[in-house]
Amino acid sequence: MSCTCDEICATYDHCACILTLDDGKCYCICQSVYAEGPRRTKGVEPRGLGREARVQVSTRNIPLSDLGALLAKWCDFEILVPARALESKVTETLTNVPLESAIKELGMMIADPQ
Repeated sequence: MSCTCDEICATYDHCACILTLDDGKCYCICQSVYAEGPRRTKGVEPRGLGREARVQVSTRNIPLSDLGALLAKWCDFEILVPARALESKVTETLTNVPLESAIKELGMMIADPQ
């Protein structure tokens, strides 16, 4: 099964897809610059993902702030997005990586538990 921006959100400007490799579930959000909010979603949002969850991540031209907000809903830990990078656009493909590594490679950080 393909879970990439090119396959699922081909005609949209902004995209984020995540495939949780443990259960094979795919979730994508596709947005257009001409529309408010999500234009298309596919799949069921993952919830409670731990740092070591193996994932595949595909993004295209999505603001880091939006990506951070999406991932924060899916994780069981807090994600931090650098203020200077909030509006930077992310286009990346990561395959079979721990979620913690994906978050760091995408330009975000994980908050220390208190």
